[in-house]
Amino acid sequence: MKNGTHFNLNKNTLGKLDSNGTPYLSVRVVGSQEWITAAIDTGAFKSAVIPYFLSQVPLKQINTEYQIFVNNGLQEVGIYNLEFEIKGIDDFIFKEEVIGTPNTYTHQILIGTNFLSRCKEFNVFLDKGFFELKM
Repeated sequence: MKNGTHFNLNKNTLGKLDSNGTPYLSVRVVGSQEWITAAIDTGAFKSAVIPYFLSQVPLKQINTEYQIFVNNGLQEVGIYNLEFEIKGIDDFIFKEEVIGTPNTYTHQILIGTNFLSRCKEFNVFLDKGFFELKM
């Protein structure tokens, strides 16, 4: 699937908001049995994985020529192929290029706007503590 095209799965899933109000999904990386959390990061274009995740899950690095701004300036980071399932979206494997961020977050995966732009809708219900993702 090329970037910029919609998923067109005609499926929806619900996610939760953590104690900070950050929307997150339960995902399972291909080859793993464990469900982990992936935060929806509307302030990030590229999706990312934290250092702990990279130390636990062997991902294929495809490039090292991506730079992100960190506290002390620009830092070059790796780009990896990530394949995962989203709980509630049956029978579909999502494939996403992610960066290996040097930062640590509560959630092991951060889903950026590049991914969200391929969804049909992203609706957050702050007063009810959940969100809906339409694929």
